[in-house]
Order: sequence, then structure tokens, then C-alpha cells
Amino acid sequence: MSKVRQLMKTATLEEQAAAGAAVDTGVKVRRLYRPDAAGHAEMIEGDAEEQARRLFEILAERKLVRR
Repeated sequence: MSKVRQLMKTATLEEQAAAGAAVDTGVKVRRLYRPDAAGHAEMIEGDAEEQARRLFEILAERKLVRR
């Protein structure tokens, strides 16, 4: 299991005081939420050229670039 995934399962959010934040911006943070998982990640294997080719294919499938 990757370190990032391990941290996602065990990490907690802690409230921290902001030192020197005496400027009133008029914006107050009332609550923070952990984002919902939106999908899955694909680990792209191979050398740099193969990875670039696969990345291009993924972007083309989502119509973010033209073939």
C-alpha cells in the first residue's frame, strides 16, 4: 500500500491557530470537509515514452486533446 493511501486512512485534521493573522478579510472558515473520492487512479507503467503515449490516450478518450 502506498504511503499516501496509508496516510489518507490514518490522518486527521487538526485546528491550528494562525499566528499574525490579525488582518480582517471578512471571510470566516466555518467548517472543512474531506473531499469525496470521485473515481480511481490508474498507475501508468513503462518507460517515459510509453507513459506519455498512455497519458495522451487517456486525455483523448476524455476529449481533452485531439488525436
